[in-house]
Amino acid sequence: MALKYKKLVVGSLKTNCYILYDVKTNDAIIIDPGDDANYIQRIIGDNEFNIVAIALTHGHFDHMLAVLELILAYKVSLLASKCDEDIINRAKETSEYFTKVASGPPPAIDIDLDELKEIEVGNIHLSVIKTPGHTPGGISFYDKGSKLLIVGDVVFKDGVGRTDFKYASYDENIKSIKKIIIFPNDTKVLCGHGDETTVADIKKMMQINY
Repeated sequence: MALKYKKLVVGSLKTNCYILYDVKTNDAIIIDPGDDANYIQRIIGDNEFNIVAIALTHGHFDHMLAVLELILAYKVSLLASKCDEDIINRAKETSEYFTKVASGPPPAIDIDLDELKEIEVGNIHLSVIKTPGHTPGGISFYDKGSKLLIVGDVVFKDGVGRTDFKYASYDENIKSIKKIIIFPNDTKVLCGHGDETTVADIKKMMQINY
């Protein structure tokens, strides 16, 4: 298995930031750097990762507050869905509303994930899967070799992502969950908050049979 990951819990909302890396090349991608840029950089330095990109599963502030600082540090592009651009642009406002802490300006999306089918990380090819519902531009990432699936806030070990926002859709979120549980039952699912789960456990929780 060439792909491994490190999970970092960051920010006041305890968001899971993942560093996925190719063990042969040490090339790595940061997914959802929600806050605590200094902590993320320390882990990167300690492991001598070569950061090739930063990607977002969706545009909520708690998944992207460290993006600007990390882009400046590693001179890499931000990959996210343009469908979440308005949400990203409101990150400062929503961060102050939920956390009472001011954030910096929102980052610009350099590469639209809606235009990609996969991302290269060293010798790894991550599949890009559109999983809207929690937000219009929700994205999941899948690595076949390691049976690893990163889903953001689409689904958690014990529930599904919030869909009570005006731009969210419960029906679309359920469709997205059905889209990701076509993968093998023993696929490890890395969520945006909380513990990891598996495709089999998601099926059982949602009472979906395939």
